[in-house]
Amino acid sequence: MKRGEGVIGGMDGLCYKNVLATYTHIHALGTPEWAEGLIKRAKEYREDKNRL
Repeated sequence: MKRGEGVIGGMDGLCYKNVLATYTHIHALGTPEWAEGLIKRAKEYREDKNRL
């Protein structure tokens, strides 16, 4: 794999608050923990929202 040229300053993505955006592509079967993390964070968000 070759390193990308990047969007700004040689970086290939960005992180803002609780969002990570990248150009890195992953296959769900090769990285199954991403789904668990997404579901966990969605549940946390729902719980926080219901507290308001």
